Amino acid sequence: EIFQHDLLNSFLMRFTTGDYRFCYWGPAQSVTNRHSDVLHSFSWSYNVAGTKEWTFYSPFLTDTEEIDPMANASGKQDRVIFTVRQETGQTIFVPAKWQHTVVNLEETISINHNWITTSNLDLTWVCLKTEMIAISNELQSWGDVMQADAEVLENMLRGCVGLDVTSFFLMILVQLLELAQHLSPLRNEITNKELNIARKEEVMFDIFQLSQVLQDVV
Repeated sequence: EIFQHDLLNSFLMRFTTGDYRFCYWGPAQSVTNRHSDVLHSFSWSYNVAGTKEWTFYSPFLTDTEEIDPMANASGKQDRVIFTVRQETGQTIFVPAKWQHTVVNLEETISINHNWITTSNLDLTWVCLKTEMIAISNELQSWGDVMQADAEVLENMLRGCVGLDVTSFFLMILVQLLELAQHLSPLRNEITNKELNIARKEEVMFDIFQLSQVLQDVV
């Protein structure tokens, strides 16, 4: 229920053959090196069996704070780097853009989902734009070997992050059309006025967020 509002996987599973749902197995002391999740997505990880140790790095962490050995002594480092132990049956939520390192303290099996909502949709668009610029610069450095046209950019973008601008645009458009259909039934709900107002506010927030990003994409 907490993680059901998922624009990314609902779209991919409906219109493509892929998704961002994974099952991971790792032996004791195996490590996932420091990284942030793809597409600036949120993610959650449920431990089916085993124990993990997560180290989180705030996206506001500066290079000075990261390498200054005195920062931890002053307590400043504790606000931007912290460690969490995840036991069997527990779920970890990873905010968008938070880098993290994961160590399997024992043999571990986990289920992981990356997902996007209207709350981090703008960050996903920033990620796509950043990747497009990097790909375009790389292609230009090759000279005439490859023409940096739209199709090439889309193919390489999809290969890098699993999503291209066309799919991102369609994901937003589909969600906007579906939300618009919800507005009429919500107007007729009179049995619980407070619930009706809350649902309308949620739908209107989603429509606003989706529209803002869509306008930038177009």
